[in-house]
Amino acid sequence: MSVLLRQPERVDVAVHGGRVDAPASDRNRRLVARLREAGVNLAGDPSASAVETIDDSFADLTFVLTGSLERRTRDEAAAEIAARGGKVTGSVSKKTSYVVVGESPGSKLTKAEQLGVSILDEDAFDALLASGPPAAS
Repeated sequence: MSVLLRQPERVDVAVHGGRVDAPASDRNRRLVARLREAGVNLAGDPSASAVETIDDSFADLTFVLTGSLERRTRDEAAAEIAARGGKVTGSVSKKTSYVVVGESPGSKLTKAEQLGVSILDEDAFDALLASGPPAAS
């Protein structure tokens, strides 16, 4: 858990990647003070969330990753997508641009097939990373 103080009247608490915005009550201020005194890193690791931008070729594209990929972890694949301006979500919908499928993909593959979402194996994903998506017609 990290606590980020951005405004004196608000306390943001980041938990498991989500963020809870809580009023800066006396109770919350005391909690932050105790955490600081205990040596908790309240600033977080700035490099942990930093994504080196490559380009914006995936801007406005949404990806879902499913199954085990051979050449990279899903976190690494998500970082590759984010570096190109894309977004990774955990569920398939008609707004999903691509589903990247690895070994043992499960129900996300079935849902993508039902919705007609473009499905990429790891080779096709690598090709997309190298050349970008096809130009819109």
